[in-house]
Amino acid sequence: MSFLSLHGDYTKRDAQHVSRFLVAEIDGYYEVTTEAGDLALRLRIRQAYPKTFCVVGETVSFGYGSVGEGAEYLICTLYPDGKITIMRDEYVALPLFYSFSQGQFELSNVYEDIVEQTAVKTINHRHVVNLLRPNPDYHDTLYHEIKILDERMVLDIDSNGAIITKPVNRSWQVTADAAAIDPKDFQRVLSRHLDTFIATRLEGNNVAFEVSAGIDSSLLPLYYKSKKATAITTGTMVFPGEYKQSQLAKRDLIQSGESAISIPVDPKNDYPLSRFIKGTVRPFYSFEEIYAEPLEKLAAALARRGIEVVSTGIGGDELFENNVVLEDEFRFGQSTMTARAETTLPSYFTDTFQKKWTSATPAEMPYAVPLLGMSLHGAQLARNAIYIAHDIWPVSPFADSKLYEFCQGLPVIFRSNKNILRAYYDAHSFPAEISNPAVNENFGRFFDDCLSSGIYDHIVAMYAGQSVVEQWGYIDAKALLNRWQQKGDLLTDPLTKRLLFSVFTWLSLEMNIAASKRI
Repeated sequence: MSFLSLHGDYTKRDAQHVSRFLVAEIDGYYEVTTEAGDLALRLRIRQAYPKTFCVVGETVSFGYGSVGEGAEYLICTLYPDGKITIMRDEYVALPLFYSFSQGQFELSNVYEDIVEQTAVKTINHRHVVNLLRPNPDYHDTLYHEIKILDERMVLDIDSNGAIITKPVNRSWQVTADAAAIDPKDFQRVLSRHLDTFIATRLEGNNVAFEVSAGIDSSLLPLYYKSKKATAITTGTMVFPGEYKQSQLAKRDLIQSGESAISIPVDPKNDYPLSRFIKGTVRPFYSFEEIYAEPLEKLAAALARRGIEVVSTGIGGDELFENNVVLEDEFRFGQSTMTARAETTLPSYFTDTFQKKWTSATPAEMPYAVPLLGMSLHGAQLARNAIYIAHDIWPVSPFADSKLYEFCQGLPVIFRSNKNILRAYYDAHSFPAEISNPAVNENFGRFFDDCLSSGIYDHIVAMYAGQSVVEQWGYIDAKALLNRWQQKGDLLTDPLTKRLLFSVFTWLSLEMNIAASKRI
């Protein structure tokens, strides 16, 4: 379901034209058009957090939140002369993609819609080679024309095209630059932050907590129950295998019974990309959520319960990460270029690929250093759309720039292994089985087991036989297929684990290209 879509046709507009806006509320959406039909807006009407608005006067202002007030905002303005301004916050919970091609502006939170509506699309080969290693860069898409409206950006649109005002870097660069924090302050600061988060995001809404039963996702529901003394709704994707029982046992320490929704993850049906392999492949954002299939089932189950806001544990790892060298974290500069040139790649990569991959290294920092952990926005781009399609807004107590900077300033011994968060659990008498488990679940095993099970053998062989990436000169598809067929024992060969992920990203790319060609 599209939460927000905006279309501007600048081929119909002359310099003197002034639009008159027409507004209606239809089937749960604000809909704004002009008499000339050159602008069309569709925004979901939402009374739960974050409440959306659409105010019409000489201009049309729409979005959610307010600049400088509250935790999240998206502020958009349509002007009578056809100009559009869109301002993003630092949290960017709502994925937004846009394009401006042949006088047509398109914006939507649904990537597939933008691909379909963008008339001219040219392959972004820098993105392609970074995908193939893989080398996550969450600021690009498969096409040059399709962009991501990222944190704190301001987008201005008129008949001349799209202009981005980029945000400034955060005041500190790497972890060592963050202001030193006294660990004694952690308990007080985290509790105050959680209280504020509950008051501003959760209260007054029908809320659920997505819990894996790990230390991050369990924190807020445990804290919430300790404050509210009430049952809560939880949602858990239950993974098969050796960790299933320990995961369920820890989940039950948070919430059990009918309020604890369990989605069993079935390796035969819920493997990554299965909905496309078994059905019709559609364009999807390059960094596909590998748990998309069970997460879709969980979102649907929560929607049936009337859930409006879901709290997740996204960003918990980033709070305590240790960023040492900016060039390594964001993959730019001479040292990164040299490392790529000297890397010994698997035999199925060509010399052409290595040269392209090396030359694709930016000489300087290609975008502003974000206020939150770099990987957090990538995770939100991949998974938030699944919840939002069910009209459930995903939030996380860890997606907070002030808390992130505070935690980055803690001494490394307290950040290591999340020791200070484990101490917080102890201080609040939260279950030690969660904060200091006898067994640490490895949910990544599900991905490895699926990829090595034989389920993908047919589809890998099919795309290897018609590889577009091979036509571009980046891989030897026959060599890739041979290596895949001889992958051997996953559990004893670390090179095989890397092979699985490398082939998966290649397969995702081939499927995405094929789907886009059909539009």
